[in-house]
Amino acid sequence: MSLEIIQQQLGPLAIPMLVLSLLVFVILIERFCVLVHASLRRLSLPLSMISKDARSAESSKRITKRIARMPLITAEGVQLLVEHTEQTKPIREEVSGIWLLQKKRKLSSGLRFLQVIAVLAPLLGLFGTVLGLIKVFDDLSVVTGAIEPSMLAEGLGLAMYTTAAGLLIAVPAVAGAHCYAMWVDRLIHHAEHVMNHFNLMLEGVSVSDCSGPNTALADLAKPPECKRQSSALLDEVPA
Repeated sequence: MSLEIIQQQLGPLAIPMLVLSLLVFVILIERFCVLVHASLRRLSLPLSMISKDARSAESSKRITKRIARMPLITAEGVQLLVEHTEQTKPIREEVSGIWLLQKKRKLSSGLRFLQVIAVLAPLLGLFGTVLGLIKVFDDLSVVTGAIEPSMLAEGLGLAMYTTAAGLLIAVPAVAGAHCYAMWVDRLIHHAEHVMNHFNLMLEGVSVSDCSGPNTALADLAKPPECKRQSSALLDEVPA
């Protein structure tokens, strides 16, 4: 569809509608790429697992391997905790809370703007409907003879096209904003859950019924059947 046809169908609202549709398209594609990147499993996560309770090379290797299988945002959160292992648990929790809030704001960037567009687009469509009806009455006001349907076509066409264009822009905008918001919440909640789980491990708290020392990070280095019970959360990936 050429620009001239769009201009003819939407009238003075052609440019605003085109701008809004372009913004929706760009934001949806950009946010999709960002969220997919945050959801993907990392191929490698170089971590120096320096801990009193995980000094062995084999233990560190297993822990690093498991962390490397996490989604990017979750692996970064665990890495943040590892970097603050010398701090007390309350300090690590504060650092984690601030980090998660910053991540959520970053991942949610642009979603509020999509919601604004989802409100503006139908209103512009309604404005176009009003303009179309005004044109219909203007055309009728100069008619002295019989009224032909063709006399109403231009005004009614403007009213219908602008309404349809507004809805076509608003529907993907509101759907994308809500779907991406749920995606962000799922990523953040998963990362928060795993980080809390890992933070307890750093304190030497056992979350497994398997026999063995209750040492920080040691559960991650246990056999598969124990790891399945004690840290199954670390392998979950949000859909």
